Amino acid sequence: MLWFLTAGLVIMFGYISIQVKFYLPIIIGLVIVGPMTAQSFYVSNKIVNYKQVSLKDFWIGIKKYFLKSLFITLILVLIVFILTIDFKFLMDYQYKVGIILTPLYIYLLIFLGMMSIYCFPLMIELGEENENDSIRSILKYSFSLTINNLLYTLFIFLNIIIFGTLNIALVFGLLILFMGGIALIANNATLNLLVKYGIKKQVNGPYDFKNNQ
Repeated sequence: MLWFLTAGLVIMFGYISIQVKFYLPIIIGLVIVGPMTAQSFYVSNKIVNYKQVSLKDFWIGIKKYFLKSLFITLILVLIVFILTIDFKFLMDYQYKVGIILTPLYIYLLIFLGMMSIYCFPLMIELGEENENDSIRSILKYSFSLTINNLLYTLFIFLNIIIFGTLNIALVFGLLILFMGGIALIANNATLNLLVKYGIKKQVNGPYDFKNNQ
């Protein structure tokens, strides 16, 4: 709810501001979206690790990961912007080349979307484990998890797309679940891979009867 009432509304106003060529909401959005998304991922990370959650965790998530989440968001937005401008240039001035390279650009955008699934969960997991959680390391590990688990990541990516589309289509009531649901899916997926590679131990929840016998 906090994400929707802050970053979510700023994104909507940012879209409107593009139409009227008033860019201040876009600048505000670039600053707010990353930290507010970080707090959603921080809280949902505690949930998938079966840790107790309180209201103050929202503010801890913003404060603790403000700069890292801001820079990661700006880097991802910059990459998408560069790819879009390059593609538009090719389509405008080299029509045949643009058509030939269209599948490549689509693949790059999808791969970037898949890779972004792991960025915020890794930022939090590496930070909690006192590992190397520099932005470079986060992006490198996100790339490695994606390229080594393409089918699994694609499955998670499609789940997020379907979940997000349903939330937007149904609108009333469900939009407040938008980022919370995405964060839970992404955090759980990242946790599964970290367990798979032995980086993190399996988390046994209170209802994991098989492992608690």
